[in-house]
Amino acid sequence: MASQAYASMPTKTARASTATIDVKDFTLKDGQVVWFTTDPELDVVTIALCFQYAGARSDPKDKPGLGAFLVAMLDEGAGPYDSQAFKKKLIEKNVNFSISINQDDITVLFKTTSSNVSEAFNLIKLALTEPCFTNDAHARTQKQLTASLMQSMHKPEAIAREKIIAAILGDDHVYTKNTEKQLAALTSITKTDLETHLKQHITQANLKIAAAGNITEDTLKKNLEDLISAFPKGKKITQIPNDKLLNSGKIIHVEMNVPQATIMFAHPGITRNDPDFYATHLLLQALGGNVFESRLWKDIREKRGLAYHLSLGLFSQKLQCGILGVTGTKTTSVQEVIKLIKEHWKNVAENGLTPEELKLQKQFLNESYPLDFTKTSRIVRALLSYQNENLSKDYIYEREALFNQVTVDDIKRVAKRLLKENELTFLIVGKKE
Repeated sequence: MASQAYASMPTKTARASTATIDVKDFTLKDGQVVWFTTDPELDVVTIALCFQYAGARSDPKDKPGLGAFLVAMLDEGAGPYDSQAFKKKLIEKNVNFSISINQDDITVLFKTTSSNVSEAFNLIKLALTEPCFTNDAHARTQKQLTASLMQSMHKPEAIAREKIIAAILGDDHVYTKNTEKQLAALTSITKTDLETHLKQHITQANLKIAAAGNITEDTLKKNLEDLISAFPKGKKITQIPNDKLLNSGKIIHVEMNVPQATIMFAHPGITRNDPDFYATHLLLQALGGNVFESRLWKDIREKRGLAYHLSLGLFSQKLQCGILGVTGTKTTSVQEVIKLIKEHWKNVAENGLTPEELKLQKQFLNESYPLDFTKTSRIVRALLSYQNENLSKDYIYEREALFNQVTVDDIKRVAKRLLKENELTFLIVGKKE
């Protein structure tokens, strides 16, 4: 769960880039749908595989962090190659390989030159189906994860994020992270645990695939079918997110001796498939999501100088949706900042946005959007996100019209429906006044 980050305003010349994107699709023999776009003028190919429902939420209760441990081990040697030899092979074949995990998913992304596609697929196949899990790599990874978790326990924003998720979802929710429990569990994670988790979650079921670059459909299909046939079938999962949050309206304080307080705030939201999604997105951009051009930024940061940063956005994940924001201020200004956030929340709920504000937010979204298509890695991530959200492959051509059709009256109706200042939950990490 993360508040949205926004790019700086691009030049108008960037807007032409989406016109050159032609998203095609095909179905593999085992039923997976692949979205791809080709560009024969490039000398690179990027492939992304998203293993849905394989994220941190799938960790056993007694071994939180197992998924993160697995992800960290998957480039530490595979097949006949130890860790050093495997990484050397990736370099020799010009393969850039990364793997990441969030609450819901594990995402694999690899990029290579057009001439090395087959070799790249073979190396990724080894990493995902025949990882070495040597004792040396295991010990090294355990130390790295321990250091990272211990550092996060001293970062106010990381603490605030962990605590507010626990507050609004509950201590036992699968999205709730407990760093202390993860640290304690690290020493109990074995090679057998990693092997079992790999077989259970790196599977064909719930797999989303995207590709971009200089590759033909036939070559892509052949290599993908060879790769995916090596995965276990797995179990198909579908779930509907919940918009109910706990501790609505409460202010929670976590004491920490730091010079500046971190404030996180949460509020019930809407699902991605809600008809009011586009109006809500524009509304939240204008309220606090668009750095430099939002009401909260202009008042709290520019006018009063009370905060160094402020962001706000929707989160809509497979099990939960809502609104999440974050800012920071000096200890003596915490209550004033909370009061201002509530006042703006109430004002927008009652009055909506001005035509000028709505026009500016539409312009920002439309003009910044082509930045998602300037690199093959950005393209595949965008295509994966649309698949995860059950959107059409034609969404990139439809998106602008969907936002442009939102009216000031739509914004006012949605603001009245959604924004309730008494349902804002605040969590403060810092000194008490």
